[in-house]
Amino acid sequence: MGPSGKRGFGGGSSLFGREGSDEISVDLNLTPLMDVMSNILFFLLAAFGAAVVSYIAVSVPVQSDGPGAEPKLDAVTVNLRVLPGEYRLSASNEKVEAAKLDAHRKALPKVDGAYDDGALSEALYRIKLDFPATDTLVIVPSETTVYEEIIRIMDAARERTVDGKKLRLMPKVVVADLVKAETAP
Repeated sequence: MGPSGKRGFGGGSSLFGREGSDEISVDLNLTPLMDVMSNILFFLLAAFGAAVVSYIAVSVPVQSDGPGAEPKLDAVTVNLRVLPGEYRLSASNEKVEAAKLDAHRKALPKVDGAYDDGALSEALYRIKLDFPATDTLVIVPSETTVYEEIIRIMDAARERTVDGKKLRLMPKVVVADLVKAETAP
């Protein structure tokens, strides 16, 4: 018993305020709730970022159209190497003569410090005119190539407006990497 003869804390107050009072003072600890909410927010943002990246349409490279399929004469494999100072464009097909393919081998240097996507689109258009069945572009980025540049290449390769009409150039894009040979010590 306390000095006043009542149970509890001295002065007629109890654990939840003074006895006989209508006012109750309660302190809530919101720290655990805020921790949970911040974790949920983090995972939602991470999932949204992954969902945006997953919607970029790229395809897996294939060796041929099927077992025993002969390479088409009106289609080539178009390769684009993205180097720090330029684009290098080439076309290949075992059944097409080398002189015809070499006409499409180009180096497109940067203009004013930026890649020339207009010249790239024009070069791809010329390849499409010579080889109308071509629909795939293989991009080989360098180690310094940024994500936004790959997206700009995909946009330049997708379609081109010719005489007010949209022409599909290379709607299938494959992002690949070079296999580096190990050097002997």
